Amino acid sequence: NTLPTDQLHYRIAELFGADLAKFLLEVEAKSGEYQLKGYVSSPVYTRSNRSAQYCFINGRFVRDKVILHATQQGYSHLLPKGQHPVMFLYLTMDPHLLDVNVHPSKAEVRFAFQQDVHQFVAHGVRDALEKNQQVDVTEPQDDIPLEASVNLPPSSPRTSYQVPEWIDKSHTPHQGDLSHSLRTMMGHDPSQVTWFDKAPTPVANLIYSEFEPLGQLDRSFIIMQGKKGLLVVDQHVAHERILYERFRSAAKNRKVEVQKLLFPLAIALSPGESELLHPHLARLLDLGLELESFGQNEFLLRSVPAILKNGDHEKLLRETIELLPKGTHEDVLDEKYEQVLIMMSCRNAIKINHSLNLDQIRKLISDLEQTSMPYTCPHGRPISLLFDIDDILKKFLRR
Repeated sequence: NTLPTDQLHYRIAELFGADLAKFLLEVEAKSGEYQLKGYVSSPVYTRSNRSAQYCFINGRFVRDKVILHATQQGYSHLLPKGQHPVMFLYLTMDPHLLDVNVHPSKAEVRFAFQQDVHQFVAHGVRDALEKNQQVDVTEPQDDIPLEASVNLPPSSPRTSYQVPEWIDKSHTPHQGDLSHSLRTMMGHDPSQVTWFDKAPTPVANLIYSEFEPLGQLDRSFIIMQGKKGLLVVDQHVAHERILYERFRSAAKNRKVEVQKLLFPLAIALSPGESELLHPHLARLLDLGLELESFGQNEFLLRSVPAILKNGDHEKLLRETIELLPKGTHEDVLDEKYEQVLIMMSCRNAIKINHSLNLDQIRKLISDLEQTSMPYTCPHGRPISLLFDIDDILKKFLRR
């Protein structure tokens, strides 16, 4: 038996398997001429290539750089470098704002307002992550620079818009649903594929407080048990997530608690490093790094963020300088300073091979559960893995 074709989640499970489908989050957005529906994967489920990214515009399968880049931007700071989300997105829009004749196979399109489409899709994906508690809902979303190959122009005023001459005004949207298009494109017979009885809940939505800490594994991983099974938490990346959110919130409000160094640290830089550092002194002060010019190409480090209790301050500063951008574009600056926050949090987080007692573990898990994204660290690595109780019982031939 198969389900009605409008139940897209089940169709994806039929075509791609339950293991993928259980990590999918629903996307639904509408604004003006644009409507977006479909699914994207939780940040804890990624692939090293774009092989599981499917986009349909007015029912037609396309490989569009604008949509792909916008989707990736929606996951800003949630994915490991080089990883890509799974996506099944269906964009419906006014056909007069779309040219489908730019490629012989019609696999590529051209938008009348590329920037509008990019922003709409990026926000639609981000909203889906927010609604499923995959990211802080109060976090402002700044656009990040696009790849050069995308080359989006600034948005144009809409009031005086005239349909471009290259638009095929006789084209009408394909009347159909994404599941039908997927099935046709993939060439699968859904009746021959095993599927599950109900739409699964993504593992990323688990509640840590439903698990009881048992102790540590190899002084690096926290072991917890609950009705759903055995939960393994990476203590380093869990603490990194906690520190990052505290640090980021304090920096955003310019309330970073600082620690004055008893003896200022003199640091000699190369002429290039010194030139790069000077324009950033004021903003670094907002992060708790107080630097004072001291002779040619030398600086005195007078204070550091209090969150960095024990560390190699000179190494920290040099790593920070390496991350600083040469340009002054605001989007680039924001992106680079975000990387500085992540680096600082990582350097000060609990390391592996560090013993924790049960009280410390409970405090860490409680703090983690209060974060906006308790399932991945700022680098995008998973914080926890769940070993399902049913799978455990099957392995021991109990079921």
